[in-house]
Amino acid sequence: MEPITVLFLETEMRIGGTETVLTQLIPRIDRRRFRPILVCLYEPGVLGQRLIDAGADVRHGLARGRWSLLTGWRLWRLMRRERVRVLFMVNQPL
Repeated sequence: MEPITVLFLETEMRIGGTETVLTQLIPRIDRRRFRPILVCLYEPGVLGQRLIDAGADVRHGLARGRWSLLTGWRLWRLMRRERVRVLFMVNQPL
């Protein structure tokens, strides 16, 4: 059975509580059952870079600005291409 793709959506991975939890959670996810992808809309930041260095699937740079209309399109294409089944929107300020 193919692992379920889970996408964690963050604006940036600056040092903070939620971001720290993600850096602990993503490496511990059972890869036989789940395939985690972390998407940082802007830059991966310090914690995102740690995940990249550890071999996690981290994508970044989907948003070119706060009000970019293409951000949603890029995210939709990524989710479709990667066959994402579960989306966690983490700490998303408006």
